[in-house]
Amino acid sequence: MITATTNQEFVYDGDHVVLDFTGNGIYSSPTTRYLYGTAVDQVFAQETTTALWFMKDNQGSTQYLVDNGNGNGNAVPLSHYVYDGFGRVTSGDTQGWRAL
Repeated sequence: MITATTNQEFVYDGDHVVLDFTGNGIYSSPTTRYLYGTAVDQVFAQETTTALWFMKDNQGSTQYLVDNGNGNGNAVPLSHYVYDGFGRVTSGDTQGWRAL
């Protein structure tokens, strides 16, 4: 019996993951892109099938995850995040978001 495996590979720019690839060897395809700013751990967006933008507060914590509004200019908040005094997320879905 032959079993196919799927690999997940990453492309880095310094310490930042900028691309995720999923596939099998040379047939891997990019699945996620990340857009970073110039500050430490400053993530602006994560793109899979659509762009998701990270809206930050004055401390740099993500407060909202917003989609691109399907290009019509009407961005829609997808998640709202609340943190405790130690910076742990107490409210908001963090599954699948590497940047949180």
